[in-house]
Amino acid sequence: METAVPSTLVFPTLYWPGWKGEVDGQAAAIRPSDGSGLITLDVPAGSHEITLRLTRTPVRLMAELVSLTAVFLLFWLLKPSRPQSWRPYWLGLAGLILLMIVARLWRERPLSDDNLTWDFAQMGYLHHDVDGAPYDNGLILSSYEITPDSVAAGDMLELRLNWQNPVEAQVTAALYVPAVNWAFLADWPAPPPVVAGTAVIQNEQTIIQLPVPANAPAGLYVPRLQVDGASPLTPSGQTRGDLFLRPVRIMESVVSDQFSVFSLDVQAVQVFQRDAETLDVQLAWWTQTPLSSNYNVGLRLTDANGQFLRLMDAQTGYGFQPSSLWPAGEGVNDWLAIELPPEEHEFPYVLLAALYDARDPNTTLLLRRLGELVPGEDGLIFRPTERVFVLPEGVEPVTAVFGDVIQLEGYEVEQSGNQLDITLYWRALADGRDDYMRFVHLVDTAVGPQPAIQNDNRPQNGTYPTGQWAVGEIVTDKVMLDLTALPAGEYRVGVGFYPVGEGALTAVDENGAEAADGRFWLPVVVER
Repeated sequence: METAVPSTLVFPTLYWPGWKGEVDGQAAAIRPSDGSGLITLDVPAGSHEITLRLTRTPVRLMAELVSLTAVFLLFWLLKPSRPQSWRPYWLGLAGLILLMIVARLWRERPLSDDNLTWDFAQMGYLHHDVDGAPYDNGLILSSYEITPDSVAAGDMLELRLNWQNPVEAQVTAALYVPAVNWAFLADWPAPPPVVAGTAVIQNEQTIIQLPVPANAPAGLYVPRLQVDGASPLTPSGQTRGDLFLRPVRIMESVVSDQFSVFSLDVQAVQVFQRDAETLDVQLAWWTQTPLSSNYNVGLRLTDANGQFLRLMDAQTGYGFQPSSLWPAGEGVNDWLAIELPPEEHEFPYVLLAALYDARDPNTTLLLRRLGELVPGEDGLIFRPTERVFVLPEGVEPVTAVFGDVIQLEGYEVEQSGNQLDITLYWRALADGRDDYMRFVHLVDTAVGPQPAIQNDNRPQNGTYPTGQWAVGEIVTDKVMLDLTALPAGEYRVGVGFYPVGEGALTAVDENGAEAADGRFWLPVVVER
């Protein structure tokens, strides 16, 4: 292999003791990659020959010696107590060898793939239904044809179903990831079908054409058949689970090329309400460099005030699109689903996507605001996040720069009874890279620097991380402070940012003066 810079190689092989690595014939240290356990090796820049070799460990050598000793011990125990003819043993051995040869050469009846079914329940393995798959209404699926077995995203998949005892009924075929059979165990809504088609059984053959979407995630899918008003049966006549046909592979998925310049990104390709309880979310991931870990994806649905309504956490692609296999510099489609709350909350709902290590869920590798959901005539309507680059009119101007990455352009303050509403207008001075927490402190001027009330969160009620901002973008950030428990007095409002888990960003006012402890004080006084 050849590389222009020092690189880390990840091999699609699990690490365990005994594996040795060499670079140009010299021993090199290998290690398991964090999160996936795949063999990882560091190489310097240049052209190199990489060798991986599985060698004996002391434990393996000891096990082999014990096994060899056991074989010799068995022969010794079977040794006859006194000399006798070896002829019966040789005849028995010859008979055994002859039987093995006959069994090996015996011609088996070839079985076609056109009757392979499974149901992931009573008959959980792919098997041949040589007598057909019966239904409780007398219908029998005798065979089927899938053309082609491997289909490119955007092409047509054709399914021909051959019946015995045809009964007029509606049949639906849909392509699912295998996770459709165990999603309920993880308390997930059923994964969305990649494509579904319906036809009416009228004779001995039914044809269903399935146009595969261009952004269907590449991978292996199982076609599920459902006949209205009928349930499939086992050969013994017992009701079985939904009938699935042999797997189909989707290839060459088309991915959006409108990604940001960030090293890691995600976009919402399409979001729509499937039914009253489910929201289908089609994502596209992009990474600039290979990922060694298998991360989890988290979908978050909040109300207009940032209160979580629903959470959905799983491996990317329900485990069938692991992040350690994402190709660098190429998009990866990922279709997921999240439950909707049974009752209405304050709109708009906000949809977020996160990528994180399951071992430390509080540390987020990536967080993106995908967009908002608002009521429509036929259900919820998704509005993707749109950037704003113009400052609204009538804003009280003020200038403060935080860490040369964010500038405060203006503010609005309104006090009504026990509620203080503060609106901050931020401008991104550079494309977002890091995720900062925004703080708003209400400090008693007569007491000291400790805040009497504070709000520490990502902007827009935790739903619009700074790592997603684009240079020049104006972000409106509304903060509500409850003053009910606040003693009488005069209070100042301090604002600023800090990286997660670290100190505050340096705050500089319009005159170039650095603000103490990273807090910029708004030119207002709040009285109680």
